[in-house]
Amino acid sequence: MSSEVPPSNLGTQDHWDAVYQRELTNFESNRDDPGDIWYGEQAQSDMVQFGTDLLMDSGKDVEQVVALDLGTGNGCLTLALLEEGYKNVTASDYVQSSVDLARSVCSNGGFEASEALRFVLDDINSTDFGQDFDVVFDKGTMDAYLLNPDHTRQMYVNRVKGMMKVGGMLVLASCNNTVEEIEAFFGEVEGWKFLEEKKGGNVFSFGGQSGSTHVILAFEKVC
Repeated sequence: MSSEVPPSNLGTQDHWDAVYQRELTNFESNRDDPGDIWYGEQAQSDMVQFGTDLLMDSGKDVEQVVALDLGTGNGCLTLALLEEGYKNVTASDYVQSSVDLARSVCSNGGFEASEALRFVLDDINSTDFGQDFDVVFDKGTMDAYLLNPDHTRQMYVNRVKGMMKVGGMLVLASCNNTVEEIEAFFGEVEGWKFLEEKKGGNVFSFGGQSGSTHVILAFEKVC
């Protein structure tokens, strides 16, 4: 994995609108298929458990925290958070088809949109949620964001920092960057503390060498 990833249509809004419009149409005819889960179901489960454990270790109650699923996609991560016991969750994306799909997936799972469960059309470059978050979960949004040549790592780090409360936590999954690379570019922006990397569960071996399909790690906003 490397932070030097060339630009791709995976970094464009039009691409994701088409993807989630197709998945929404499919879901309307087959409620058992919400579409692809980025990095797989195990990675999603690991990410939710990792973030939950860190919150509980810091003395926070998941029923009380204000959580954001940044770049919700098909809403499966939002649904997993709700099933874990999170009560105040915002699911955001910058394409309407994603927001509509996420709402439908959560509704199908027994969770309806409400004041405490919001599905929001929002662009990370001009975000305005009207509140700050105790915890932000990002599973692949940073990776997609940085595939757009107009976006930089510092832009991403600063935008996310602006969404969070001081003392808030970012739980991040990436398949395009190593832990060391992510630590380095978060270190370029004042106010972040690296907390921990999720160990195990994402290792493969080939030709006598081992590596990771993705990394999961957490940062705290300290100022």
